[in-house]
Amino acid sequence: IPPPVFPRYNLCSLNREAFTTVHGFPVKDRADYELAYYSNAGSITTDVRPSVRFVFIAIHGSKRNADGYLCAAQGAVQLQEQYPPESVLIVSPHFLVPEDGEPGFQPTQTGALPLRWNETHPIAHTWRYGADSIVGEVSSYDSMDNLLDHFVLDPKSVYPNLEAITIAGHSAGGQFVQRYALLSSHPALDAKPSERRRTKKRDIQIRLVGANPRSYCYLDDRRYAENNGGYERPP
Repeated sequence: IPPPVFPRYNLCSLNREAFTTVHGFPVKDRADYELAYYSNAGSITTDVRPSVRFVFIAIHGSKRNADGYLCAAQGAVQLQEQYPPESVLIVSPHFLVPEDGEPGFQPTQTGALPLRWNETHPIAHTWRYGADSIVGEVSSYDSMDNLLDHFVLDPKSVYPNLEAITIAGHSAGGQFVQRYALLSSHPALDAKPSERRRTKKRDIQIRLVGANPRSYCYLDDRRYAENNGGYERPP
């Protein structure tokens, strides 16, 4: 009797090109630098794709293995039942550092280079804190805002039937997502429904998931107190 096959080990059904091609996404006011990313469907800036209903943006951890997160996201898509897998677009941004060498980069603008962040100074994995890139001087949070713009604000979007977007990160990626949710000024993330409706061309649900972060960003100096189940300022 063959051993059982566990679904979580059926990780990838993507072709080799999805893992060997690093695409470039243009950021505002910087034609010479672009955000690197992997995708399960090639470049996200070309061709109208009416079949796409759900966008899954997967944020990598401290190892910056964006291709691995693309693979894991694809496995998760195969397990969920809300959307047909062929209607899900996966985007896995790659916050490159100089130590990553030269990826097989395919920018939208001829000659554009990938954005890169400092990996060690003034703190490890600066991209998870929204730091500016060391080339191009673009914040990692601004890069994410630009990516979100592409799906929710562009009236000529190539995804006319998009229903929902999830931005999810694990570990250092979870820290990125939680801080981005708190600090981004993107109108599509505004707490006021009227503001969200004003800025979005379609009624698109947006969800942000920070999984297993090493630390959380607190909103003030209060901390959880186990003795009373509430929050208070430490002595």
